[in-house]
Amino acid sequence: MSQDQKISINTKKIITYVLCAALAITTALVSVILVLTLLKNPPTFFNANNPSYISGSSSGSSSSFSSSDITNPNLHKYQNGLFVPGAATTLTEEGAKQNVDKIVEAAEGIEPERSNKIIVTNYKVDKTVLTKKQTKIPVNYLSQNPELPSGCEITALTTVMNYYGCDITKTDMAKRFLETSDNKIGNFWEVFVGEPTKKGFGCYAKPIMDAANKYFQATNTSLIAKDYSGAQFEQLLKYVEKDIPVIIWSTTYNPETDTLSDPYATVKWSIDGKELEWIDPEHCMVLIGYDLDRDVAIVSDPQRGIVEYSLNIVKARYLALHSQCVVIEELPIVSGVKNGETYYTTQCVTVSPRNLASITLNGRKMDSNVFLIDGNREETYRILVTNLSGNTTEIEVYTKDITTLMEPLQGITEKNASANNKDLINSVLKKIQACDTRYNSASETQTINDMVTNCNLMLEKIEEAAKELSRLKKEMTKYEGKELTYKDSEDLVKLLDDIMAHRSSENVTTAQKNELIKMQTKCEGWVKKIQSK
Repeated sequence: MSQDQKISINTKKIITYVLCAALAITTALVSVILVLTLLKNPPTFFNANNPSYISGSSSGSSSSFSSSDITNPNLHKYQNGLFVPGAATTLTEEGAKQNVDKIVEAAEGIEPERSNKIIVTNYKVDKTVLTKKQTKIPVNYLSQNPELPSGCEITALTTVMNYYGCDITKTDMAKRFLETSDNKIGNFWEVFVGEPTKKGFGCYAKPIMDAANKYFQATNTSLIAKDYSGAQFEQLLKYVEKDIPVIIWSTTYNPETDTLSDPYATVKWSIDGKELEWIDPEHCMVLIGYDLDRDVAIVSDPQRGIVEYSLNIVKARYLALHSQCVVIEELPIVSGVKNGETYYTTQCVTVSPRNLASITLNGRKMDSNVFLIDGNREETYRILVTNLSGNTTEIEVYTKDITTLMEPLQGITEKNASANNKDLINSVLKKIQACDTRYNSASETQTINDMVTNCNLMLEKIEEAAKELSRLKKEMTKYEGKELTYKDSEDLVKLLDDIMAHRSSENVTTAQKNELIKMQTKCEGWVKKIQSK
């Protein structure tokens, strides 16, 4: 090899080494710049396996969330005391006093950026836990518009309530049962912030659960709303498999991407020492079905109708909105007896539905959902029913000796019953006859029959006394103004004896006796007048 060739090879090696070194330095510089950029404007990640994001917690929720504070030193003034960092708008003391309308306006001016987007990881649905390939609950669609432009939550609730047969409208639910902040800033974990009848924010699960339960209690409906926020998304799909619709929090539909919008943080404020951060575009809908073959979830979207979205995307949005959800469950129903009522005869109790975890009567487990409680005795019966969801219905009823129904008539018999007792006797008789005798024992039937007979005998004596008084009055009228003769003497003596006999009867009232005394006095005068002739 010549000297020139050696120099040429060495030159090429040097150039190669220089180029590699330059590439390495460039790569290192780019990595440093990227790290610095991410440190300055970090994205927000929400891992489904480690649910931790944003301060504040849902009272009554099955999980809580800690704050992963998003900060950015490059603040710039937005308007009216509101300051907008690269992430969420922080309300100053002045801003926190503003009404909802102004804060909504500020929130609408915030666009999703790298620093305020909420990125959810590990949101693929686990299909292996489901028992059906596809299912759909026949829920009737209910639109929030035009009456409730920001009332998707209460509309979703009313949709499910109507499915369970509740006769209530979305506007009535919003007006009568939903607690709002009256257009003042508030805690959306506890109340609806703003008014659903106009543009505003909204609320999370607890206010919706509370609104439903207020209605159920006011109407004595055997339903209960529960805040199951924090539940695994697959658990919600299991509810749907059992024809139980689930109210979930998500985001609104984006026509540009043809899917649910990406969630991002907007405004942040403090209430009672708790820092709260609003996620846009927050939305609420009803999960009513799925199709695993097509990877879609079926929902009743208050803004769009009965529609389908990607199953994984619906799970991702559910996770981003703090895994907020509300489920309405049916309480066990106890029929045949009413809580707090007193019964005198044997009663038949029926508990429904049949898929119950346990039924106890005074602590004793019952093997059937239909059973009798004995009457005609002094007893307290406590019935406790628990269904497979853990919901319980507990009632307490009382039984008494049938003869205690006659206690108001104590001391009154057929020998002394008078017109003064007639209403009371009829009242007692009505209660006796109102007793449910379908499940009576032979002794209960006999006791009731004897009591009815006793009451009827007393009423008959009262009626006989009234008829006799009427007859005597009629007899007296025959002699009023008549020229009495000796022939009338015998009849008048007989009439006088009847009057005196009736006067001595215990079935005659004091007022009736006074009438008889007057009749006796007049009749005695007639007899004396005849005898003096």
